[in-house]
Amino acid sequence: MKVVIAVTTDHAVQYHADLARYMSDNGWDVTFISSGGDSLDSLGEDVAVEHIPMERNPSPLKDLGSLFKWIRVLYRIRPDIVISGTPKAGLLGMMSSRLLRVPNRIYWLHGLRLETASGKMRTLLELIERFVIASATTTVAVSPSLRNLVLSMGLAKESDISVIGSGSTQGVDTLRFAPTNDDAERAAEKARWGLDPNLLTIGFVGRLTKDKGIEELCEASVSLLEKASNFQVFLVGPLEDAAGERVIAEMEARGVPFVAPGKIDDTSAAFKAMDIFCLPSYREGLPNVVLEAFASGLPVVATSVTGNTDLIDPGENGLLVEARDSEALRGALDAVIRDPNLRTELGSRALVTARSEFDVQHVISEQLRFLKAVSSRANESTH
Repeated sequence: MKVVIAVTTDHAVQYHADLARYMSDNGWDVTFISSGGDSLDSLGEDVAVEHIPMERNPSPLKDLGSLFKWIRVLYRIRPDIVISGTPKAGLLGMMSSRLLRVPNRIYWLHGLRLETASGKMRTLLELIERFVIASATTTVAVSPSLRNLVLSMGLAKESDISVIGSGSTQGVDTLRFAPTNDDAERAAEKARWGLDPNLLTIGFVGRLTKDKGIEELCEASVSLLEKASNFQVFLVGPLEDAAGERVIAEMEARGVPFVAPGKIDDTSAAFKAMDIFCLPSYREGLPNVVLEAFASGLPVVATSVTGNTDLIDPGENGLLVEARDSEALRGALDAVIRDPNLRTELGSRALVTARSEFDVQHVISEQLRFLKAVSSRANESTH
């Protein structure tokens, strides 16, 4: 059976790379499409790959050119299933596969960008989501809360959108992401990244953008510095908007101890240098970075937004605060900094959650069963 899996950017290839390899190893003829880059090229050692340039933001002329390339590639491959996720690949993949009457068109919904949009942009994004979901034969939401949001907005009928198992794009590799063995190993990892081995490390992994709540993390860190001096901040990820640049400048100006190495290839090493993980984002689907922090045995402080609420049981395996509330974020971080027993308890329960519900092999096995069932039903309906 021929399958096409697609995402927009090279960064997003990781979301479905393990699924693509697993399907290929089990006899599926897999082609992976993205805009291209090192991750796609690396995946090309295991599956066929196609480079189709796609712009993340609306760009009518370029998008039209990308659509024609999509149609040519799909016409040549003639897939039985097209799986596309992330906004632009979702739009182009579902549009082209519908035009070519691909029998199984699966829109893998990673999140709703429109959650943090307003005005005409929100209206446009909502229209696009409605069109993409209508073009798909089925939509997969990566978390129950995301599915509920889609239904509450009237973007899909209940029968048209599913969650596989507990959710997630591909779970977490609990062998690669694992707790540090002892304090000495953590201290060594901190030194490796230029961090102070003697300070508690609040870690963040993701794009340094406004929607990820980094401004609130900065404000909370500045406020914390007035009451506690035994912490530092580790910002892992690329600068992608002015908010990220402002945060770096503000932390430097206010004397917050931090290290920001930019984008790194193996984030499992970065988690080993952290004592606390913080994700203060405004929206999520089901955040892989929280699963990676869980698997690393870290206590997590996050915002009570879509996706985060599916993973974190407040007071059990993490703490939740309202989004955009830097003072609430400061309070939660302060509580975890000051209480080593709380850090240990939250981290231990988080590790159980990762291993019991979201191990990559378990998640991908469930996804493969789902895809087989979907394709079987489609084949039966055509005969």
